[in-house]
Amino acid sequence: MNHRRISEAKRLLLQRDIAISEVAHAVGCNSRSIVNAAFEPATGTSPCDGP
Repeated sequence: MNHRRISEAKRLLLQRDIAISEVAHAVGCNSRSIVNAAFEPATGTSPCDGP
């Protein structure tokens, strides 16, 4: 997952109550596990914890 997709995922998580699987789909990923695996190293926090 590239920086642009991670930034978009952060934006979505901040704006509304949305499931990680919905965020994954919205940013073009096939799986929430991809979002989870890429999000924490890039942001220092889990998408479950919020951006």
